[in-house]
Amino acid sequence: MKRKSRMGVKQTWILLLLSCAVLQPCIHAASCEKAVLPEEANAVLRAKFPKLQIVTIAALDQDERQAWSDAHPGICPGIAQGNFGPGHKNAYAVSLFRPLGNYRYSEALVLLMQEAGKYSVRVLSPESEVTAHIYVVWQQPPGAYKDAQTGRKIRAVWPIITYEAIEAGATAYYWKGTEFRSFVLSQ
Repeated sequence: MKRKSRMGVKQTWILLLLSCAVLQPCIHAASCEKAVLPEEANAVLRAKFPKLQIVTIAALDQDERQAWSDAHPGICPGIAQGNFGPGHKNAYAVSLFRPLGNYRYSEALVLLMQEAGKYSVRVLSPESEVTAHIYVVWQQPPGAYKDAQTGRKIRAVWPIITYEAIEAGATAYYWKGTEFRSFVLSQ
């Protein structure tokens, strides 16, 4: 009898570990949309981009998921919250996508900002078709950066928004004067 109960404990632990491994992306996926974005912001996204969804850890392939989790543990790959410019307090940079099949995706990067109690959307990277990679978004601190394509030096006074195809290149968006500008952060 003792042997049978020990086997039951082992089986229970194995089942629990497997459940965690399988459910973790689902739990994280739900946390990306519900726990991070206010409901009003979600409503604006659903109205303006009904066919697109927020990038979640579950949307990434296995290698991208591992790279993201190692670099940004516990952070949603589809949402970066920050103060990206004047009047952008508690703004949300959101990476949106829609699978098209055969490793092709329609993707866009938008910024949700609250103005006069309502959320508005500014498109930073318009919807376009990409192949093989789902883009993630995260923020980096203000500071000096260099355009990987032109060598031009960039001085960002506000945090920058990084829009990245993991291990394939990144574009950064930063506030300069009265508008967002972009540069190639890595190729």
